[in-house]
Amino acid sequence: MLLYHYTSTLHLPLILKSRVISTTHNALHPTDQLGEPVVWLTASDVFEAQLWAAGILDKTAIRLSIEIPRAHVQPWQDFARAQGADPVWLAVLAEVGGGDSDWYVSTRPIDWSAVVAVDARENGGYQALRAAGLAAMLNEAD
Repeated sequence: MLLYHYTSTLHLPLILKSRVISTTHNALHPTDQLGEPVVWLTASDVFEAQLWAAGILDKTAIRLSIEIPRAHVQPWQDFARAQGADPVWLAVLAEVGGGDSDWYVSTRPIDWSAVVAVDARENGGYQALRAAGLAAMLNEAD
């Protein structure tokens, strides 16, 4: 299954250095961790759908394309309901996330070997990030 993980230019060097996309706060509660941490993934390759991208840390600057077995992910709403998340909060998340049908979560970290492409947002779209660009970002993490 091809899914996308959007991240920032600040986070990419950390991912490159660790060779893993780590789990993080699952956002099922505004302040507390409700259930397991997750890696957020989407079927949408269009950054405009990521309405949460606005702000200081642009988490749409980098798009990682990930080939992951369907058994390793679940629709985020199924996960959220299983964790007992508040339906009103879930509606807010769905609106901010540009809808709910394209979102998935993995409760386990994703190894770098699952990443099949790394793209940087430029000129209103995404362009492949060349090896030299990845090496420069990795050097920044050291």
